[in-house]
Amino acid sequence: MKQARTLIVNYHYCVSEADNPWLARTAVAPDRFEQQVQQLARLEAERGIVPLVTFDDGTRDIWRNAVPVLRRHGVPGILFVCSMPLLEQRLLNVTKVHLLQARLGPQAFRERFMAALEAIGEPIELDDPARFGLGRIYRYDGPEVREFKLLLNAKLPYPIVTQLLDGLFSTEFGDQAAAAASLYMSADEVKGAQDAGLRIGLHTHSHFMLGRLPAPAQEAEIARGHRYFSDLLGQAPADLSYPYGVPGTWNADTKSILSRLGIPRAYTLGREIHDPQVHGDALEIPRFDVNDVFERDGRLKQDLAG
Repeated sequence: MKQARTLIVNYHYCVSEADNPWLARTAVAPDRFEQQVQQLARLEAERGIVPLVTFDDGTRDIWRNAVPVLRRHGVPGILFVCSMPLLEQRLLNVTKVHLLQARLGPQAFRERFMAALEAIGEPIELDDPARFGLGRIYRYDGPEVREFKLLLNAKLPYPIVTQLLDGLFSTEFGDQAAAAASLYMSADEVKGAQDAGLRIGLHTHSHFMLGRLPAPAQEAEIARGHRYFSDLLGQAPADLSYPYGVPGTWNADTKSILSRLGIPRAYTLGREIHDPQVHGDALEIPRFDVNDVFERDGRLKQDLAG
């Protein structure tokens, strides 16, 4: 029997300007999200394409604003959650960046970060993204912004990035543990999402780009979250999404680790409708970013609407 094709749409935040002006800059508003989910819910009846909504990172706005909408319209979802905020009460670097950019403005944030980097006063060896075959990334950004994001996520050593972001965050927002408790889903909310019928997947421990890391560090990133969520939920996560999701952000070592841990499915940003007859590797299931799927006015793009 031929398996149905699946349109997998990935989001990060679902929050309004009034609720969180810092995250709203990179979020879909709850009312817009409901409009989009309504359109996705019609896809199976109209075109025989199964919709699947995923969220990365595990922030609390997803629990409050997105989970009820998915349940109301009967659209399946997977929440890919990082374990570091729950285990260490610390923010992911990607969350710090989003908050600081919203607070300071993108240009001022870049200037402050680069000044802090220069103040280190000693040479820092940069990684070369060509070393791990990083594919096209940050496609919606101009050259200057893209190069800065590559510096943050693919070139600078992670301990340096974390140190500098921690300093900026402390200056602008204060206590990181309090922010983590406020911004991310609690353990009870993660369990509540599972009880509501959503799958809970793994988004690694720290949201680092796995393809940059040697195999032992990759295994630590994946296994730590795998153990935590297995214990929390009473069952091992069967799904993982690769942070950043483009080719080069995972590799053969990553897939070997997933197979060894018994994680059968992993998701990319391959930007194709998933067709099991075409996409035979369950550790490279393609998703779309929400911006690939919907027009600025919220309508499903014509090439997907049919």
